[in-house]
Amino acid sequence: MLRLLTWPALLLVLSGCSAFGAKDNADPPAELVEFTPSIEIETLWDTSVAGMDGRYLAIRPALWDDRLYIADPDGRVLALDAASGETLWEHETEAPLSGGPGIIGDLVVLGTSEAELIALDVEKGEERWRRRVSSEVLSVPAGESGVV
Repeated sequence: MLRLLTWPALLLVLSGCSAFGAKDNADPPAELVEFTPSIEIETLWDTSVAGMDGRYLAIRPALWDDRLYIADPDGRVLALDAASGETLWEHETEAPLSGGPGIIGDLVVLGTSEAELIALDVEKGEERWRRRVSSEVLSVPAGESGVV
């Protein structure tokens, strides 16, 4: 007898509030209004790098000391003058980049999908060091006091 009453009670609990006709009490969205922008955006410069091809990668531009550091998944790293867009240096890491760039002191640090950290000189773009890590790097490298 107890088994016969358990199933209906369980179904009633699982049906939740919908069995009692609960209503949505959220406010409806506001009507869209006509909007005229008060300023115009002017493009000063633009550039292009390789795309992500649908992959989730933690590659994001980094702005530091009036320079914009950009990397792409194919291994190219650029330092650009933030005001003019002029290329200050370009470096080919020949590694599949997956994270970075992170600016740590005088280094531009990047991570790879092949479990490496690569450090470039922030001024010249020359490779300073490359180290193996435990797994693929899925974030922007960070550090403090000489430790990455």
